[in-house]
Amino acid sequence: MSRQAFAAGTEFGHAGSYEKLRGRAFFALDPDAAANGPIADLKLAPRNDRGLVEFSAEFLVLRPADVTRRNGTFLYERSTTAAI
Repeated sequence: MSRQAFAAGTEFGHAGSYEKLRGRAFFALDPDAAANGPIADLKLAPRNDRGLVEFSAEFLVLRPADVTRRNGTFLYERSTTAAI
């Protein structure tokens, strides 16, 4: 994971300056679980030793550098770019 100042430390109203966190999250799904049934071709994907399908995703988070100045709101935007 990396952490750096956003917009060269520019202050944005009450929240103040922001920091940018960038990293990778790792997941594992059970292809036999009913909740995962709608995922196309999941049962065809390679499985690990526990029978789970592993995958990862990159993330980028902007948050107030001083977390005491946050307002409790989380905005999420899903990327439409996918690597196959």
